[in-house]
Amino acid sequence: PAIIIVPGAISSLVTLYNVKEFLREGKFISTMEQKKKSSKKEDIVAFKRQVKTGEVLTYHVIDNITKLSREDW
Repeated sequence: PAIIIVPGAISSLVTLYNVKEFLREGKFISTMEQKKKSSKKEDIVAFKRQVKTGEVLTYHVIDNITKLSREDW
């Protein structure tokens, strides 16, 4: 899967709270607004998205690089 690293700071525009809606649906919801809906932050956000060619890509989004293994690099 493709690995995307987002900032861990709650003041960032894109975080683990709102990244799925942003990348998958193209819809921006502020981190604070999304946090109110879902108070628990996931360690990893995984989702699939179909691109124009019809291929389905898998994404894993994290905010802490220490969760990556040596093979991930």
